[in-house]
Amino acid sequence: MQAPEISLKVVSTLTELIASCETNIKILSGISESDDATFDLACIQNRLNSLIPMLESTEKVIRMEYLPLLSKSKEKLSPSIKKILPSLEEVSLNFWNALNIKQKESEEPEEDGSTVKTWKLEFKKMMSLKYFVSLLLSLFALLNFLNDKVKIRKTGKQVKKYVESLCAYYDNNKLGKEEKNKYETLKVEFLIMDMQSSLLSKNISMAKFYEHKANILDRCSAMKPGNVFSICRTLYNEGLRLYKEEQYHDSHYFLQKCYLILEKMDTFKDPSVESEIKVSTLIMLSKCCMKMNSKESFTEASKLLKLLQLNENEKIETLQLQIELIDYQKLANNDAEDLIMKTVIKICSKTEILKQVMVVLNAYSSKCPTTAKNCLFYVFTNKIDFENPKFREVIESYLISLIWIITSQLKTENSSEKLNAVKTILEVGNRKLRFELSIDSANCLVIMLWSMGRKNMKEENYQEAMSWFECCFVSLLNRSKESQQDTIGKIQRSILHCCLKMHDTGTFENTLRDMNDLSRKNPITLYYRFVNMLENHGTEIDDDTAHEILTALSRCNDLKTINMLALCVVESKNYLDSNCHDRDKPFLDEPLKHAVSKLLNKCNNIDTKNSEYLVLVAMRASVYIFGKRLENGLKKDETEKMSLENVEMIEKSVDQFLCYAKVNREGSHIKDINNDIEWFSSTCFNCGLLLLENNIFDTRGVKLFEATIRLIELFNESDDKNNDRFLKWKCKSIIFLSFCEREQIRQGGNNVKQKWNAIRVMNQQVVEQISLIHKDNDYKDIMLQGLYLINESLINCNEWTSLIKRIKDMNEYGKNHTEDNQQIDAMVENIFNWIPDGDAEQRGGMIRVIETIFAERGFKNEFAVRTRMLFRWLHLMLTKMTENVAFEDQQLCYIRMFRDILAETPTDGADRLKDYEIEWLAGVCWNKGIETILRCKAAIEAADVEDVGMDDSYADEDKEFFIAAVADPANSMLGGKGLPWCEIAIEITVPGSCNALECRTCSRS
Repeated sequence: MQAPEISLKVVSTLTELIASCETNIKILSGISESDDATFDLACIQNRLNSLIPMLESTEKVIRMEYLPLLSKSKEKLSPSIKKILPSLEEVSLNFWNALNIKQKESEEPEEDGSTVKTWKLEFKKMMSLKYFVSLLLSLFALLNFLNDKVKIRKTGKQVKKYVESLCAYYDNNKLGKEEKNKYETLKVEFLIMDMQSSLLSKNISMAKFYEHKANILDRCSAMKPGNVFSICRTLYNEGLRLYKEEQYHDSHYFLQKCYLILEKMDTFKDPSVESEIKVSTLIMLSKCCMKMNSKESFTEASKLLKLLQLNENEKIETLQLQIELIDYQKLANNDAEDLIMKTVIKICSKTEILKQVMVVLNAYSSKCPTTAKNCLFYVFTNKIDFENPKFREVIESYLISLIWIITSQLKTENSSEKLNAVKTILEVGNRKLRFELSIDSANCLVIMLWSMGRKNMKEENYQEAMSWFECCFVSLLNRSKESQQDTIGKIQRSILHCCLKMHDTGTFENTLRDMNDLSRKNPITLYYRFVNMLENHGTEIDDDTAHEILTALSRCNDLKTINMLALCVVESKNYLDSNCHDRDKPFLDEPLKHAVSKLLNKCNNIDTKNSEYLVLVAMRASVYIFGKRLENGLKKDETEKMSLENVEMIEKSVDQFLCYAKVNREGSHIKDINNDIEWFSSTCFNCGLLLLENNIFDTRGVKLFEATIRLIELFNESDDKNNDRFLKWKCKSIIFLSFCEREQIRQGGNNVKQKWNAIRVMNQQVVEQISLIHKDNDYKDIMLQGLYLINESLINCNEWTSLIKRIKDMNEYGKNHTEDNQQIDAMVENIFNWIPDGDAEQRGGMIRVIETIFAERGFKNEFAVRTRMLFRWLHLMLTKMTENVAFEDQQLCYIRMFRDILAETPTDGADRLKDYEIEWLAGVCWNKGIETILRCKAAIEAADVEDVGMDDSYADEDKEFFIAAVADPANSMLGGKGLPWCEIAIEITVPGSCNALECRTCSRS
């Protein structure tokens, strides 16, 4: 505590004392007239009980702490204390006077016959009042004396002058032997006081002068030992103070004087306080020599330490100083070890000393671990009594320290050298130890050895790691196996890991047999068994063993189980990728499905925050495994059920990844999972595409493409190029998903219209998205497929009006005739691929759409429909609807209009039809005309039959011809409706193709 802090504390206490004294004086003055004097005196006494300890403590603080601090400063008292001194003096004197007055009153006799007043009897018992006031006056006198600097200096000079004159008198007069000895002692003590005073004044030379004048070394033999010891204590304390002030040479001077005096007194072997001072003086002298930092001082320090070693072997400071001196001298390791070992050899074998030696050497191991290890091992083998139970703690501590230094501190030695050193220590301990190590000590040793094994494992030095793990099983460390089963299990699992890496199946099996049931059921052990099974399966893997392992693993319910199940899935994936697997044989079908299912369930029920990455890798492995199974199954014509199971496992794994991705996006530390999204979505997409390539359009494809779409929707990328790639990918997935759902609709079922509407909505979104961006050829193909599906949806839902509206909108608002014509082309194909049977209303709606296409689009010059596209439409119409009598007139009209366009088409242009295409069109028209003529003829002949009637065997078309002939006699002539067809066939025939036309006609006739 500093002087200002003490001053503040003293002022606070004095203020409280003054206030309390004033209250007590007031009560004491009126005690004789008080109605309840006894109570008043009790109040005063209670206050004194708390004030007296406070006053005593304050006085002690001033004398013991404040005075030494004031001696070093110019200001003797703080201003706050000076200010309060008058009040302290006044209240102290008033209290003293009031006390004297009441003292006299209490001694006065009472009037005759009256009873002595109670307060007088009680007052006489209160001796603490005078004690309190005396302490108060003493404190005031002390502070007041310190406040007067002149008085202090004047008194000191007077005292010194008086003593010097007295010494001169006795020096010139003879004294008796006893008086002479007493005089010499007093004179030496006076000179020592002068020395102390000089030291306090920082006058070292004068202090040395007074010490030299005292000549204690020559006079000590005539002095009493107690007086000599007091002087030595003073010299030691002054030397210690100078050492703390870093005045090492001056400290060395006074400490050396102290030691020489004690040496002359020959008290070293005396087990007393004097001997302790001598040993302490030697220690401080050694420290001073080292701090003086010179070759001569180091030599002196070495001599002092040797002296200390010869005469004192129970001080750990000897070893500490020897190590400190070695550091100052910067000796080589061999020289340093030699000096430290000599010091250790001379140290006694008490348990407390040996513990301290261990602590010092442990600290030194950070600088020179080899020396620390060798010295500790010497103590362990030569100074420890292994038969004595009192050394048990020391033995355990030394074992732990030795193993710790070897495993943690030795940096230059390789693992083999460390291992040999550990084996030697364990062998000595195993041979000498007569009792069991404590559980804590044994576990500590085992953990250090196990950690070294783990370190070698990380460095892929598995053989060395195995040796370290084997050290953990020496009998010294495993005498209480029942309480160490958990630790033993960890070590055994580490050995299993090394066996797998070294492909040591024999040791693996032996270690597994040595494990107890609990360790064998540990998730990590089960995982190692699974890996060992994969690596050593022989010709084929035992599904029963795999199922047993994975089932046992799935029964555990903790995070470790999730990790191990995930690793089993990953190992299975790695095994599939290796050349060890016979791809013609199934690989753990049921066990792996069971394992992945359990893994997914546990991920939903257990917090996997700390295992997210491993679970993610396992999900990728699962998708990969079941994707490969799906591919192999398609090659081997696997049953639909088995194939569907593989797809469902892929879907479940994707769902788990989606859960992880959702949590990741909502968390505070978002990770970039775009690469994972791309991998999962591409795998699902490719599996779905594989199904389509095998003409499989069912639930399997639906699941895979739906998973792909959900994954792509998670993609979050600022790069426009990647966004464009994923958009194209998503659009393709929607198209392929629509193909699969369309096929399912065709297989039959309920809610057909709703399903087609869902397909239409999906594809409308695709078309709208593509229409908003720059479209390359891939996008155009995708958009056409989407339009195709939209048209097919409208057709199957009989929404012919919507189709007509789409055509009219394109005619009115279309921006690009080429693209619009392509959409119309897709619509035409849709329509003619879907010909309704028997439903006149549907057929009529379809015909209206066709009429709109041809009349309002195909034959309008402003829409620039190419000749070849028109021919394709006519080709579809004539192929699909030639037999439709009600539509014959429109068909003939469209062919005539096409004839005019064909005539205007350049003969050398790319849009010109090929000769065989024109031949085909002419042939269809000619044959249609001949068929019509023949049917008309048959209808007329039938009308001449006596029993006029229509037989049910006639086709509907024949009936229509007959009705038309009766209704329109002009057309009932032979060839009435057939001639226009024949005429148009002749008109569109190209030159040079008449022979071919005649051949077709003859053969058809």
